[in-house]
Amino acid sequence: MGREVPVPEHHDPTVCSPTEQKLIEEYYGFSTKDTDPEALRFIVERCKEAGNAAFKQKDYKEAVKMYTQAVAGAESDHTLFSNRSAAYLALGLYEQALWDANKCTTLKPDWAKGYYRQGCAYLAFSQWEAAAAALQRGAELDPRSSETASKLAEAREHAQQEASARRAQAATERRALVFKLRAARKEDRRLAALNQYKQSMTAPDWELDDLEWRPTFLPYMKLKPISQAAVLRDPKRRLLVSYLGALADLAHPRQALALLMDDRRAGAYQQALQAAVRPGEHALVLGAGSGLLALLAAGAGAGRVTAVERSRSLYRMARQALEANAGREETKAVELVDRKLTAVGVRGEELPPDVKQAVELVKQRQQQEQAAAGANSSSVASAGGEAAPMNDREGRGSSDAACAAAGETEGEGDASAAAAAAVEEVASLLPGRASLLVTDLLDYSVLGMGLLPAIDHAARYLLTPAARVVHAMLLELQLGETSGFDLSPLDTYRWYPHHERVRLDRVPHRVLSAPFALHTLDLQARVDALTNSSASTSTCDAPKPEGGRDSGSGDSKGGSDSGSGGSSKRQAEATWEWDQILEVPVTREGTFNAVAFWFDAQLLPKQQAAAEPGGSGSAESSNETSSWANGGSTWGGGGSGGSSGGEAVVVSSFGQGRAGGVAASSWEQAVQYVDSVAVSKGATLSLRVRQDSGQYVFTTAPPQCRPHHALVPRWHYDMVQDTLRNDAYDQAIRRAVARKKDMGLADVLALDMGAGSGILSMMTARAGAKAVYGAEVNIHMCDVGEETTIMNGFLGRVMLLDRDVRRMDTLRKPDGTPPELPRRADLAVYEVFDSGLIGEGILHLLFAAKHKLLQADAALVPLSATVYCQPIQMRVGDVAGWDMQQANRYWWRPDYEGIELAQCRERWVALAEPQEVFHFNFYEADRNMQPASNQLLLKFNKAGVFNAVAMWFELHLDEETQLSTSPYLEKGPTWQQAVQHVQEVRTEPGQTLKLTASHDTYSISYSRVDNEEELLVKQSTGVPMKDPGWDGAHSQLQELNGQLVKACVQNPLEYRAVAEAAVLFAARPHDLGLDVQQATEFCARMMG
Repeated sequence: MGREVPVPEHHDPTVCSPTEQKLIEEYYGFSTKDTDPEALRFIVERCKEAGNAAFKQKDYKEAVKMYTQAVAGAESDHTLFSNRSAAYLALGLYEQALWDANKCTTLKPDWAKGYYRQGCAYLAFSQWEAAAAALQRGAELDPRSSETASKLAEAREHAQQEASARRAQAATERRALVFKLRAARKEDRRLAALNQYKQSMTAPDWELDDLEWRPTFLPYMKLKPISQAAVLRDPKRRLLVSYLGALADLAHPRQALALLMDDRRAGAYQQALQAAVRPGEHALVLGAGSGLLALLAAGAGAGRVTAVERSRSLYRMARQALEANAGREETKAVELVDRKLTAVGVRGEELPPDVKQAVELVKQRQQQEQAAAGANSSSVASAGGEAAPMNDREGRGSSDAACAAAGETEGEGDASAAAAAAVEEVASLLPGRASLLVTDLLDYSVLGMGLLPAIDHAARYLLTPAARVVHAMLLELQLGETSGFDLSPLDTYRWYPHHERVRLDRVPHRVLSAPFALHTLDLQARVDALTNSSASTSTCDAPKPEGGRDSGSGDSKGGSDSGSGGSSKRQAEATWEWDQILEVPVTREGTFNAVAFWFDAQLLPKQQAAAEPGGSGSAESSNETSSWANGGSTWGGGGSGGSSGGEAVVVSSFGQGRAGGVAASSWEQAVQYVDSVAVSKGATLSLRVRQDSGQYVFTTAPPQCRPHHALVPRWHYDMVQDTLRNDAYDQAIRRAVARKKDMGLADVLALDMGAGSGILSMMTARAGAKAVYGAEVNIHMCDVGEETTIMNGFLGRVMLLDRDVRRMDTLRKPDGTPPELPRRADLAVYEVFDSGLIGEGILHLLFAAKHKLLQADAALVPLSATVYCQPIQMRVGDVAGWDMQQANRYWWRPDYEGIELAQCRERWVALAEPQEVFHFNFYEADRNMQPASNQLLLKFNKAGVFNAVAMWFELHLDEETQLSTSPYLEKGPTWQQAVQHVQEVRTEPGQTLKLTASHDTYSISYSRVDNEEELLVKQSTGVPMKDPGWDGAHSQLQELNGQLVKACVQNPLEYRAVAEAAVLFAARPHDLGLDVQQATEFCARMMG
């Protein structure tokens, strides 16, 4: 900070006082008043010349003396004050220098030199902004002055540095307040819990500090392997592994539906299979669900197709697809295996390791059962009888084995039969090896579906997808100023345990580098290497691309024996198949905090594609798909490191990654977050990339090490960057506050229900409210909102409370707890709406607020909402010529779900005009709390299959401003449309159907009228509304989920155990055989 500029307390200090004037006149022996003007002017000039000569000789004291004498005779000469200011400045008399400079600009306002002197004086005082203003005026009057320009640049640089220092200091002080308030809130929670147990006269079996424990995710956890055996030894973690497996099993059919809706991806696979399949050959299909790949392989001419799915629900889905197409001759070639891939082998050859282990367990069980049976049958043995086989399967296995043995002794035959029975119980054995392997085990992160372990298991089969070419680029995914507020504090909470699934064309971001080829994962070479390995070797080295290097263990083999000696060092570090440091050129200045990556997948080996008619690489013959519709806007090159441009059928998750590429809607891009690093254009960033069997890991230098304790869901970032929403709320809030003040209310007190990031609270304070109380039930979001409001300077005007509105009051509570609000609020603002409007409990919050927290005449923003619905067709029909409509049973969910209908218009068809369903006047809180129904008459105007109801709403923020979530209007990313699937029924133009809409104050649902059932049977498509097997598994899982939630809420030690396991699982889910998406989402929920 600069020195304070002194202000003179007496007469003008730049001119001589009467005493000084008298002394000068006595020294020279004359009076200025009586002297001839010409003689006086001569004396002044001689004094000025003497002062100039003294200044040149650096005798600044003499210069000041002579200039002062000259001023005594010419007080209006601005040049004298300018010169004396320079002399004072040289002597270090900054106050006098500034006084003279100010006098100079007063006498001559249009003289550039005076402002130069003024600016120099301010620079001496370190008053950078004042100096810059004075020098800027001087530069405007004399643009050619190099001295002024130099000093102006200096002043501006210092001003910017000082401003940055002030901001940093303010940020430090404000952040210290954030931590103090956070600690105070923590203590309040502690005292409230203590008071509760004192009143109940009970004591918990945990400490109060356990309430404040938060999980910690460290980036290095991605690099440390997890021992599956150690995890499964813990009963709780073993249960959670099963729980996540069940969640994945329920989620898989919905993921497979996305594949069936992707016509371009299905078409690419169909083209590749038609080129690759030789008539009559045996194909092994490792599918990502639905059974479509197996049918495509059969339709391409395969004589035998063995299909293996990833889970039970996908097996059911594929079986239903086969049954729906049973009338076609090609379907008979498909055999669907009801085992996991690791339990599939070839008859007469070495069994897979998992099968061997399972067989041993079966044998042990059989021996124990036989021993128990022998102890209980001594009387039968003494009579010469024989024990019957344990079950029919064992009996059949024994007789079959005996017939096959043909000459073995009785004991040998029994042993062989028992072994065969054990194998049949735990494994599926194929009659022979397949010559073609087809797979679409690909997700947004390339390896998340277990692509490499699956291929390794099937290593003796010919692999159709020949290569995965992974591309990447550097991104800045951060918040800056939004609606006039600095929301950068939210960036601290922007991370994800694993790779986050995104669509870059829908997420605001800045690209900091050109796309670059990251890695060529040659799967054909991998299979060839494993195929040619020694039959006695149970595992083999995965091939490393040229330039790759190991991460330090010196051994890239996977599948080391966990029980062997000397393996502890290998288990302390992950084993990487590929490890390399890339130097990435930076093309734009910014803050690098994320890597986005995608892939090109070559479906057909190059030589096979070249043999196809028309396979010349033209857009017509090249079949490429992508999941990034406009991703190629910054990249025009093809850049496939492992394939020749256009000669092979390629599926890509980048819209224009190769010439002629199209977008595949079933794939998205992956983003890995790193610690923020400031980068400048033209610099080079070192990026270390490592790949093992289940993931790519990116690290910077130095490696990211920031611990994460909380996570803000991505929809919060979509919401705060929704300018349409923010502007509409801002306008309505300004008008509401202004109306209150026009009514004579000077001190407006406002309540923000569901404050979240605090942006609506800050809008309300900025609009003029004296005090704003923001209620946020989520502790993590309360921390975020509090930090955001304080860092934006709203301390004292905005108060964030980690409270449920329904438990807040303006009166002291019976237990002595003080009220949350000092009085009832004059204004309530809220944005507690889901895609279906009332799913987040807004009606209950308004009811509680009206009765305890709001004035009778309190203003509400928004004031009302209207819900609309429309019957639509959103289903799968024929895909690549195969009937896949039985898969539509897996759309069903117990409640509606959010879908961005405007982003997938090709997937649905509107069958009738929209209708108004409910209108909620939020001022009528009591009436809104009564469940209600409304019967609708649907008038269809298109032929189709009615299987879903689309729903959206219009918020009336005030009389002038509305926000709509309609798929037909412009909207931001905050809300999607709500879609509820119903029983399918065929429709014709002109047909009518009655539909009942109901709400229970928490959710809106739709059902058809009972007397329409006869008509519905006639128009049924034959597809049930939901799959009974899926529904039963879902009900069981819901019960388990309820128990898990109850345990975590009631006991912080249980929550700690679950959260620690969730963090561990999300770091490296592939080590435990977990579904990546479910493991990471579970961790996000535990930390959010």
